Amino acid sequence: DEDFVTRETVELLAHCTFGWSGIVCDRQPVEFSAEAAKHLYSRFPWMREQADAACANRNLYDRSASRDQPPAGESAHA
Repeated sequence: DEDFVTRETVELLAHCTFGWSGIVCDRQPVEFSAEAAKHLYSRFPWMREQADAACANRNLYDRSASRDQPPAGESAHA
């Protein structure tokens, strides 16, 4: 059922979130915690979708790819 899938997704994403900065909700800064992540992912579907997309982005986890990239502003050509 859809509610079950949403709860499980929120739980998984909260465990995959290791921190954040600059999050404000209801005009109050939100300190990172797994409980805060669950609350925000449950309350704001767009935030849950962004976290889910980040988890699915393999480039964020491939450290060898970042070593092969030239520093910002430099050409990839030697």
